[in-house]
Amino acid sequence: MKDAKRISRRAIFQVNFPHEGFPADWVDSSVPVVFDFQEKVTASEQDATRNVIWCLLRVDGIVVVVGIRREDFI
Repeated sequence: MKDAKRISRRAIFQVNFPHEGFPADWVDSSVPVVFDFQEKVTASEQDATRNVIWCLLRVDGIVVVVGIRREDFI
């Protein structure tokens, strides 16, 4: 996400042009969209992403992507 800006010390990113990086159905969804890259990452990226599930959602009209540790996701 080249247009994402980290907005927290945690894995929370504001996405300025979300339609360029995500399917329109996800961006325009009225509910959070949860996705997992675990199967798609390279070996060097796997350690950093292995325990993270990502959530795309709108907060006051702003699109954000939040990383959630697997053990915290229910």
